Amino acid sequence: MGGATHVLRLARKTLFVLLLAMPMAAAQAQTEVKSGVTAYRPEYFTSSHPSSAYEMVGLLPSFQLVEGNTTVRGYAGAVGNVLIDGRPPSSKQETLATILGRITPDSVERIEILRTGAEGVDFLGYPMLANVVLKPNTAPRGQVSLEDSFFRHGMSNPIGTGRLSWGATDVLDMTVTASRKAPDAGAGFGERDNFDGTSKVIRKDRYQIKQEDDVWNLTGGYRQPLFGGLVHVTGLYNELRHFAPLLDSEYFPVVSAAPGGDTEFKDDSEVGIQYNHKLWTASELETDLLRRAESDHHFQTAYAGTEQDVTVTHAHSSETISHNVFRQQDGDFSFEGGLDATLNTLENFVELAKNGVKIPLPAASVHIVEQRGEGSATLTWKATPSLTIEPNIRYEMSRMKQTGDSVLTRQFGYIKPRVKATYKLDEANTLRLLIGREAGQLNFQNFVTSVDAKTNSVNGGNKNLVPQTLWQAELNWEHALPGGSLVLTARHQIISNTQDNIVIKGVAGDINALGNIGGGRNTEFQASLVSPIPWLWSGLTVQANTLYRFSSVTDPQTFTRRSISQNLPWQTKITLTQDLPEWQARLVASYTWPNGSNTWRFNEYRVMHSQAPQTEFFAEYKPTSIWLIRGYVRNLLDVRNLQERYLWVGNRGTTPFSYLEDRRLTFGPQIGLYVQRSFGE
Repeated sequence: MGGATHVLRLARKTLFVLLLAMPMAAAQAQTEVKSGVTAYRPEYFTSSHPSSAYEMVGLLPSFQLVEGNTTVRGYAGAVGNVLIDGRPPSSKQETLATILGRITPDSVERIEILRTGAEGVDFLGYPMLANVVLKPNTAPRGQVSLEDSFFRHGMSNPIGTGRLSWGATDVLDMTVTASRKAPDAGAGFGERDNFDGTSKVIRKDRYQIKQEDDVWNLTGGYRQPLFGGLVHVTGLYNELRHFAPLLDSEYFPVVSAAPGGDTEFKDDSEVGIQYNHKLWTASELETDLLRRAESDHHFQTAYAGTEQDVTVTHAHSSETISHNVFRQQDGDFSFEGGLDATLNTLENFVELAKNGVKIPLPAASVHIVEQRGEGSATLTWKATPSLTIEPNIRYEMSRMKQTGDSVLTRQFGYIKPRVKATYKLDEANTLRLLIGREAGQLNFQNFVTSVDAKTNSVNGGNKNLVPQTLWQAELNWEHALPGGSLVLTARHQIISNTQDNIVIKGVAGDINALGNIGGGRNTEFQASLVSPIPWLWSGLTVQANTLYRFSSVTDPQTFTRRSISQNLPWQTKITLTQDLPEWQARLVASYTWPNGSNTWRFNEYRVMHSQAPQTEFFAEYKPTSIWLIRGYVRNLLDVRNLQERYLWVGNRGTTPFSYLEDRRLTFGPQIGLYVQRSFGE
C-alpha cells in the first residue's frame, strides 16, 4: 500500500510539471552546428539574465548537470558531464558548480549540447555532455566578488573571491578564495530528546553545535599550443580549518552540561598536466597526468554521562593518475581506446580514550597501497540518420596491499560491458537505451576504524570488504518543447555484493562496519523540465526535477527485506525565475521538498531529513554589464533538520528496543548580500 501511495504522489508531481509546460512561446537561439552538436548562443539565455556559466548550463533544455565523484580513485567516474572548451576540467578536486560559477556570461561565446554520434568526443559514459566555449580575448579579464550572510544566532558567512584570466592562445587563469562557512546539516541550535518504547520521555536536552569552516583556496592554470598540440597545466591548494564546539545541556530528569565538539585541520594539493595532439586525419591523442595529496588531522571530544570520550585521527593520502585516450573518426564510425593507471596510498591512525584510558580499536593503524589499471574500447556507429549505437567494453583491475594492525594483499578484476543506443523518433522526440555493468570501488576509509564522538558511534574497519557490482538498464525519453524540454527516465539496477552495514567483533565488543550483505535491487524514476511559461506570466521560466527511488535487500540482522542505506525515496525541487528586463533585474524562488538519508546499523536505524520543504528567494540587479548585486534569503520558514536514532540494546531484531533519540536543530533564516565586479569583459 505504501509503495502505491508513493507512485501516486510521483504521478501527481509529474502531472503538475507537465501542466506547467503545455502552452509556451519559442526561444530561437540554438543551431545544429554539426551532427550531434547543438549550439546555444548568449541570446538564448538573455531573457533569464543568468549571472554565471553554472546558471546558463542549468537553463539548457534536455540537460541535467551531473557532478563527478571526487572520492573515486582514478579518472573514470571522477569527471562530471560538462566540458570547457572541449575538455573536461583538469582538476578532480573542484566541483563543476565552483568552476562554472566563476565564469561570467560575458565570457561565454556559446554552450553546446553534445549527443551520441558527435565526432571526437569522449562521453565518459554519459548520454550527453555540455561544452562551454569561451570567447578568445587577449586583454586581461578579471572578477572580484564579496559576499556575506547573517544568521539569527549571530553567526556570519563572509566569502571573498578574485579571478584573473589573461590571453587568447597562451592563457593564464588564477583564482583565490577565502571564506568562513556556516552551517551544514549537522549543525544548529535545538533539542535532543530520548523516548522509551512506549513514547515516554526519559531525557530532555538543549543541544547546540556552532560550526564554522575557514577555507582558503588557490587555483591556477596555464595553457598554450605546443608541438602542434595543446598543453594545459593546472594547480590547486586548499586549506580547511573546521571548528564545531558542542554544548549538550540536560534539564530532565537531571540537570547537567556536557561540552565537547570537534576540530579538524585539512590541506590538500593537486598538480595536473594535460596534452592533446592531432595525429593524422580525424585522429587525436590525449594524455593527462595528475598528482593529488591530502593531510587530515581531526580531534573530537564528547561526554556520555560522566564519561569523557576523546578521539584523535591522523590521515595522509595521495593519488597519482595517468589517463590516456586515442580517438579516430572514419565516416559513420568512430573509435576510442583508453588506458588508465593509478597509484593510491593511505596512512591512517585513530585513537579513542574514555576518561583517559585508551580503548583498543580494530584497524586503528593502517597503511594501504593500491595499484589500479583500466583499459577501455568504444565504437560509435551511426547506423542510420536516426539511430546511433555505441558498444563499449572496459576491464579494470586493482591490487591492494594493507599493512599495520593487519596484513593483507588482495586482487580484483572486472569486465564491464555496456551498450548505448539513441533513436530519434522525430524532431521533437528522442529515445535512449543504456544497458551495462558497473563495478564500485572500495573506499579506503572503510578499511580503517572511525569514531563519531557526537553520536558515540564507532565504525570499524573491515578488511574483508569486496566491491559492489551491478547490472543497470536505463530508458530515457527526451521531448523538445519551444525554448525547453521534458525528460523522463526509468532506471533499474540488479546489485551483487551490496554494501551496507554489518556487525563485527571488536576487542571491546560488537561494533558496526560496512560489509557485503548479498543481492539487492534499486529502481528509479526521474522527470525533469526546463521551460518558459509566458502564458502564466511574461518572462517566467520554470525548472523542475523530481526523482523517486525504491530499493530492497535482505537485512543481515532480521533476515527480512528492507531498503538499502542511502538517500530517502523522494528528491524534488522546483525553481521559478522571473525576468524583469525593464528594471535590469530578476527574481528567483526555489522550493525543495524534504529530503535526507536513512542508515541501517546492526543496533540502530537512523533517519536524517528536514522537517518541512526548504525555500530560497533572491533578487538580482545588474545595473551595467560589469556589476551584479544580489540579495537573498534562505530557510525563510526556519525549517529544522531532524535526526531520529532508533537504538536497540544489542543486535537489532534479536534484543529489546532501548530508546529513540530525536534531535531537532536549526540555524534559522539566512539573509545575505552578494556583489560582483567584472573587469575587461
